[in-house]
Amino acid sequence: MFAELLVAACLFAGDLAEGASLPDDAFLEQEGAVVGTITILRQDVFDSNDPEENNKIFRLANRLHLDTREPVIRRQLLFTPGQPYSRRLLAESERHLRRNRYLYDARIRPVRYVDGRVDIVVETRDVWTLVVGAGVSRSGGVNESRFELQDKNFLGYGKDLTLEYRKDVDRTTTIGRYFDAEFLGSRWEFEALYEDLSDGSRQKYKLERPFFALDERFSRGVTVILDDREDRIYALGKIRDRYRHQGDFVQVHNGWSKGLVDGFVHRWTVGYTYQRDLFVEVPEQPPVTALPKDRELSFPWLAFESVQDDFLKTKDLDSISRTEDLLRGRRWGFKLGFSSPDWGGDKNQAIYDVHVDDAWETGHGGLFLFRAGLTGRAAEGRAENMVAGTTLRFYQRNFGRHAFVARFEGQLGSNLDVDNQLLLGGDTGLRGFPLRYAEGDRRLLLSLEQRLYGQKQWFKLAYVGAAVFGDIGRAWYQDIDQNFGWLADVGFGLRISSSRSSGAGMIHLDVAFPLNGDESIKTVQYLARVLETF
Repeated sequence: MFAELLVAACLFAGDLAEGASLPDDAFLEQEGAVVGTITILRQDVFDSNDPEENNKIFRLANRLHLDTREPVIRRQLLFTPGQPYSRRLLAESERHLRRNRYLYDARIRPVRYVDGRVDIVVETRDVWTLVVGAGVSRSGGVNESRFELQDKNFLGYGKDLTLEYRKDVDRTTTIGRYFDAEFLGSRWEFEALYEDLSDGSRQKYKLERPFFALDERFSRGVTVILDDREDRIYALGKIRDRYRHQGDFVQVHNGWSKGLVDGFVHRWTVGYTYQRDLFVEVPEQPPVTALPKDRELSFPWLAFESVQDDFLKTKDLDSISRTEDLLRGRRWGFKLGFSSPDWGGDKNQAIYDVHVDDAWETGHGGLFLFRAGLTGRAAEGRAENMVAGTTLRFYQRNFGRHAFVARFEGQLGSNLDVDNQLLLGGDTGLRGFPLRYAEGDRRLLLSLEQRLYGQKQWFKLAYVGAAVFGDIGRAWYQDIDQNFGWLADVGFGLRISSSRSSGAGMIHLDVAFPLNGDESIKTVQYLARVLETF
């Protein structure tokens, strides 16, 4: 660490000695400047130069923590010495680094321009990645407990190792997971997951080289999932049916692209998917009302995606005092396939998936984020398991750095598979109600929230925010008379965001009050959850 700071000091001293200011990015790119020296500055979890962080406990934490190794950071950079200087590649490399849970933030900047060469400094700050602990969460009137041993940056190599024991409303689960975003020092990702369930097991194996950059030209991979568990159908938050579900999934794909052209990326992918879902009744359980039908899909497919290179770098929207990277440009695409008995499927049917994301900024600190999608199958002239959905989020700055947030979700289903329920409750956004309370083949939800982002870093460990919210929603069947109606709640809560740990997420402590519903619903709902965002 001292050597890295010394290098940085020498660079800045050299700038001052030359007495010349650094030209702007447009000039550097126009003049054909190339990348010179790349210096990596890795900051510890706690800053020993800050008197408030220079104490025995924080110094001990720094000594026990293994900083992310320099080669791990260098492999994620999209530029190398000698290639043309590009501000776009610096910004995209920053986003790549910030996606890692083991880094709190990343900053890349040019520091010196001499003889046509631009020296660059890459600054990162680690967070504590070893998590050993237990926790209890509550939502929808149901408790969940867990014990975990996890390291998202094992020995500083960026590998994710997880052992977890979890008990929730559905089952007890023991999880073992290994994820490597730089498998064997390459751009390939590898994941191995095994879940030992109280009612079965689940395995997942994935090896993929994704489109890791906008200008990347190819992608390929294979995924295998083996699933055997007991599933449930819910009504009014209670289990209505139980059945056993065995699922097998295998997929291979290969994609290619011309890279970034005129601010857009177009990607084509071909692949093959085999998916089989078998359902049987559970012995010694009451007969099910409607057992899902077995399905076997085997199909080649073609996919296309278009991404606009337009990103927004901001803070205090879905996090507290942490840099957020939002896609402001348009992203859209589709996936089309055809399953047939000739390929091993159970019948002739088309499979489709269409999606679009977009964003707009208003002139007064407002931001709209839009997403829409359509998925399903088509067989014998009719739609099967079709779901059309849209999500609209609106952020409006107020009271300085704080924000009012409105979120709307709508989903419409047609001929849904029995095992595909559209549910609404305490675990899906209607915070004042039991989990999985209302069901249907269509669902609407509107949440309004005033967010307050605290500036103080408590004990140099966490930021605290607050929220006042209201939710209103409905889930119903078009052809079935139900008494769910519109359900509404109001509430308030605290948000606690760790500034030093990768595993803490954001703690939500909420109190919600249902405004209607049947007499079985408690008048006050207490929620304690750990979520990714505000």
